Amino acid sequence: MMGLFIGLLMGLLMGGPFRSEVPMKLVVLLMLTAIVVSLGSGLFFLTRDDRGSTRLLTALKVRVLLSIVLVALLVLFYFLGWIQPPTA
Repeated sequence: MMGLFIGLLMGLLMGGPFRSEVPMKLVVLLMLTAIVVSLGSGLFFLTRDDRGSTRLLTALKVRVLLSIVLVALLVLFYFLGWIQPPTA
């Protein structure tokens, strides 16, 4: 999964065939969906697991990592000129 994501990102950076096929909104939507799924799994592990389980911590780590990657991608897309701020 991560290899596919990195390949997609490299295709976008190099101006390959993915650049015209994958809109930036889709990338952001997929990342937000993954963050919400991680949030839900963390809630599930919080309510169902016993005290010794580390799955809640792992879900938190994944959610934080996905959020950092999303912010970095948004900044990168902005500086590359692929996304523009909304105009009033």
